[in-house]
Amino acid sequence: MPNWNSRKLGSIEYDLTDVLTFPKGLAGFEKETSFIPVHREGYAPVVFLQSLSSPELCFLTLPVSFVDKGYELRIMNEDLQVIAPSGEHAPPATEDLACLAIVCLPELGEATANLLGPLVVNRKNRIAIQAIRDDSKYSATQAIDLLQEPTPC
Repeated sequence: MPNWNSRKLGSIEYDLTDVLTFPKGLAGFEKETSFIPVHREGYAPVVFLQSLSSPELCFLTLPVSFVDKGYELRIMNEDLQVIAPSGEHAPPATEDLACLAIVCLPELGEATANLLGPLVVNRKNRIAIQAIRDDSKYSATQAIDLLQEPTPC
């Protein structure tokens, strides 16, 4: 199994089938296309997304359902085509998608999550996209209640 040395998480052993590929990168990090999702005991439902090209880059994410139980995913056709390439004729079923929000933990102020540009992962092929919405239904700085009970993802 490959090993990656993260500045924030230390040594991470991972399976190549665990790697998430973001063909378009992330907003502001377009060259970052490969990440390892890392789950740490005692941190659920947090998922750390560790870059495989920058040891110092690790995003803290939460399932969108933790931040907003009624979240309504809106993904554009062009984004669907990225996570379900033409060889896969039908768009992925909802249960085949994981939807994560990037979290911001400022030194001062409250924790927030980006619900305007969630990370959408096709669980079957591990291809992902940052699905930036074309409306203003949600915010990029949605307050998070970190003391709530986790909901299943």
